[in-house]
Amino acid sequence: MIALFFFIVQIGFGYTLLSFFDPVRKFSLSLRLLAGPVIGLVASTILTLLFALVAGNLSAAITVVLGIMLVTIILTYRSKAFPFNLRELFSGFLRWVRLPSFWTLILLAIIISLLAYQALLPQPPFYDAILIGWGDIGLHLGIIQRLATADPFIIEHPALAGHPLTYSFLGHMLSAIYLKLGASLLVAYHMPVIVFDILAVGLFASFLHLFVRKRWLAVILTVLILFGGGLGWWWFGKDVAQGYKIGGTQGAIEIVSHPPHEYTHLDNRTSGKPAGYDAPNNIVWIVPALSFMVHQRSFPIGMALALLVLMGFLLYRPDRRAARFGLLAGTLQLAHNHTFIALAFIFFGFLIVEYKAWRCYIRFAIITILIAIPFALYLALPTIIHGSNTHFFKPWWGWMTCGHNMGWLTCDPTTQEGTDRSALWFWTKNFGMVFVGWALALLYLTVQWFRWRVVDVNTKLVAAGSLVLFAAPNLFLF
Repeated sequence: MIALFFFIVQIGFGYTLLSFFDPVRKFSLSLRLLAGPVIGLVASTILTLLFALVAGNLSAAITVVLGIMLVTIILTYRSKAFPFNLRELFSGFLRWVRLPSFWTLILLAIIISLLAYQALLPQPPFYDAILIGWGDIGLHLGIIQRLATADPFIIEHPALAGHPLTYSFLGHMLSAIYLKLGASLLVAYHMPVIVFDILAVGLFASFLHLFVRKRWLAVILTVLILFGGGLGWWWFGKDVAQGYKIGGTQGAIEIVSHPPHEYTHLDNRTSGKPAGYDAPNNIVWIVPALSFMVHQRSFPIGMALALLVLMGFLLYRPDRRAARFGLLAGTLQLAHNHTFIALAFIFFGFLIVEYKAWRCYIRFAIITILIAIPFALYLALPTIIHGSNTHFFKPWWGWMTCGHNMGWLTCDPTTQEGTDRSALWFWTKNFGMVFVGWALALLYLTVQWFRWRVVDVNTKLVAAGSLVLFAAPNLFLF
């Protein structure tokens, strides 16, 4: 109960801070509802971490931060500065419940939450097409328990005594707080993942709505992107046909109810389900809703933060207040490092389009870097000091298309079974129709540009940002 109370206070604290980031109410009501919890959970967790490091005691830090949050909420309530009121909420809810898109997003969030919940269960009650638990879950549990029980409070690797923890651990710190406050390990583990999964789904649909304008289209794109799994369905159909050939209708039903393969992880190099170890299909990216939002517990936090930063910046640019979102962007170093890098690529694409507003981007970048530097130094410094045989960035054309032992631009002459010589075919197999649609949209925009047709600036931003984000990981491995 104490953990639940602390969680509720965190949400309220986020809404008090929202007035700083959205002072002139450019956020819609739905975006304000989603943004508050993201800000509150992240800000309170970082404050708790800092106080715990200073005091050497997590319990004392939690008590201090709880007091700060309660005082802030009371003062904000007395000054009538909350970002919405009950009448506005009730009116908005009555509008939303009449929209099919609203219930579709609710259903989507419930499905992803159920998938995330079963990550620690011994049997898969909700789906049977993916490994129920990955090896790194044990590491995640170790990090959480170490942060919750360290006395005096220090940050170190749970399996290597005295060795620094170099994993982005903001989500683990949040779980450690709940564990310290009496929540069970199961609840403490799942709570941040499920909460940020729900927030990320809503924020993703809100982000797409900024560009496509139609709610139903934004929801359809959300479903396609989060559950898009490349061309694995083709091999699934072949397995169903083979099951029917062997056992008739019952054989086909058996394949559908208990798929022998993980059809978005169908390769013999990174492995998936044991039956797929000999699969040479080179489909490796896994459906995002299952990999990123279920097992990779840091990603939902990074996704929600990045989407909030993107929308806040786009809505407030070129106003100087857009730079405030750099305060949130910088925390991505501690939340999910790869999302921080991805966000940098996206903003570089934005800057290419809006180069005349470079001052706005520079202000944002300066604040982001100032916040990120302490986290980046902590996470990277041990590797720099002790050295490493691996490089975080290295040239690597086409990501996992093929081997590049002899050159980064061309495939090895003797290509390993389960690889592809064509990066285009690899992308098509792994992205599926999402990749085809994206490529056609870019082609259309390019033709319009050469014909001197007017293209909406937001469309240009999405095109440039997505192109840079696609190109970077297919030129460099990081």
